[in-house]
Amino acid sequence: MTTVAAKAILTAFYGVEPRESYFSGCSEGGRQGLVEAERYPADFNGIIAGPAFPYWSTIIGYGSLYTDVVNRDRAGRVILTTDKLPILHKAALQACGGVDGTIADPEGCHFDPVAAQCHETNLHGADCLSSAQVAVARLFYGPIRNSRGQAITAYGSNEPGSELAWTSRINDNGGLSLEGGIGIQFDRYMAFPSDPGPAFQESDFNFDTDPARLNNLASIYDASPDLRAFRNDGGKLIMWSGWADQAMPPAATVQFYKAIVANDGGTASAQSSVRLFMIPGEYHCEGGTGPQLVSASFADLLDSWVTTGKAPQTATAVATNAAGQVTATRAINAYPARPGLQQ
Repeated sequence: MTTVAAKAILTAFYGVEPRESYFSGCSEGGRQGLVEAERYPADFNGIIAGPAFPYWSTIIGYGSLYTDVVNRDRAGRVILTTDKLPILHKAALQACGGVDGTIADPEGCHFDPVAAQCHETNLHGADCLSSAQVAVARLFYGPIRNSRGQAITAYGSNEPGSELAWTSRINDNGGLSLEGGIGIQFDRYMAFPSDPGPAFQESDFNFDTDPARLNNLASIYDASPDLRAFRNDGGKLIMWSGWADQAMPPAATVQFYKAIVANDGGTASAQSSVRLFMIPGEYHCEGGTGPQLVSASFADLLDSWVTTGKAPQTATAVATNAAGQVTATRAINAYPARPGLQQ
């Protein structure tokens, strides 16, 4: 409705309709961009959708709670604490060939956190993880599982290289983490057909039965990979995400992109209207290690694609110092091509 009203106001003021209309957003704004492309394909000529929570009902509904739930022992104490995250991060970098704190290709690295586990002679060392902490870390990296250990998502929650940002998923005091707090509010008042209300706690979520209950409203919250109407209307979509995103599983973005490709009949057809860029080391929307991009970084690429038909092949991620001087760059190639080396 904002878009419809804004176009009417602009047309009345200037006496001519806008030549091009663009949308740019990240996180929930990115999800809005994906929903716009599918439900209102004529609204925008071009859309930039940052880490976009395409599967909102799943990622927020229980993915945000999952890491809080699995990170508590029977007495409710936190198992994997934030002081252990640098140790885990260092081990991930060593296993995945990380340089300057950044793993360039997490998708190609299969890291087992047992590499950071304490040896028998040092079971409670400050520079290593206990076996219980290793078990929790494996769950953080892996898909969400039910009480029988069966995966109920096709993607993992976090990628190697994101460990330093897990502070948003761990509350050392035992309360809900930042991510868990977002998820519990959604579950209390929006996720289910009948709201459970403020008494609902993360421990009340049943990972065996509640995911199916959330499917009842998923069509309202989730984006659809069927963007054929958007493509047929000439729309262009740039999706992007950081590989070290701690809030929105990067693998979910990749899975959604692959669903777009499958739905559109193949890569060639899909890439005529959609491109995906995955940035090594970047957290949720901003921050992280190494050269980075934000939604505004893609504005010129999108405009050129819409107005000249030149599809973006590469975006340039940039690292700057406190004075704003560029200290490093990295070529981010459109997925599935791997990013270039940091320069």
